Amino acid sequence: AVAPAPFATGLDLIGGLAIDGSGDLFVGDTRSCCFDARVSRFDASGASEGVFAAPSFDFGSYDLALLGDGRLLASGAFGGDVVAFDALGTPVPFIGGLTFATGLSVNGFTRRVEVLSSTFVPTDEDRTIHRFTPIEALVPGKGSTRSECLHEFRTRCASSPC
Repeated sequence: AVAPAPFATGLDLIGGLAIDGSGDLFVGDTRSCCFDARVSRFDASGASEGVFAAPSFDFGSYDLALLGDGRLLASGAFGGDVVAFDALGTPVPFIGGLTFATGLSVNGFTRRVEVLSSTFVPTDEDRTIHRFTPIEALVPGKGSTRSECLHEFRTRCASSPC
């Protein structure tokens, strides 16, 4: 039997994990000294590539997920906002108005983002899954405006853009 060994060190209260297409691991953690969040990046061997998103109260560390365009999402900020990070690790608002966004999921085919939101108050949005579809992923129908549904759909294309 092989004894477990630490993969990465220097983290505090670990939350979300996400692996990008190159095999790099993003780790969201909340620092125990001040309860602000940060995102660190490690290569596939566990070697630190440094802090990707500096400690801040502008985002949380509960969960991480990658969008189809490579941007990283983070949830867990009180107030519920989900942020997407630009290439430099700057958080940009992605979803707002939730009380406490926790779990994140991104469907690789539809690119739909699913967010679990909790309020800890049963009469509010407690344990509700919110689904968001990027507008650029939707394709409008081309039928009669009198008889066609107000529905949009996404298809898998052999090349991009469709």
